[in-house]
Amino acid sequence: EEKRWFCNEPYSRLHNFYRKIVNFLTDEFLVFVSVVCFLDVFVTFFTGEIDPLTGELMPKPFIARWIAPGLLMQLLVNPRLGALAGIVSDLLEQMIQAGPIRV
Repeated sequence: EEKRWFCNEPYSRLHNFYRKIVNFLTDEFLVFVSVVCFLDVFVTFFTGEIDPLTGELMPKPFIARWIAPGLLMQLLVNPRLGALAGIVSDLLEQMIQAGPIRV
């Protein structure tokens, strides 16, 4: 049985070369996208958000930038911090009741 035309010598070598290039570019593109997505977290955290209407860089408030991410991350990843979640909730409730002058 004779092979199909694309299985013969010049075409099979070209296809092999093409597949190697496509595989290489795909792998490198995935690495690039992964690095950009990873760094985007830190850039957004340290700089702020870009306003979709004006394009300006709007810095986050102090608590939203520094306090909330660390505390929320600890509460999410550590299930044993349930007691701390209750304490934080009570503390926030007392701060709201006291008002901004006494905090």
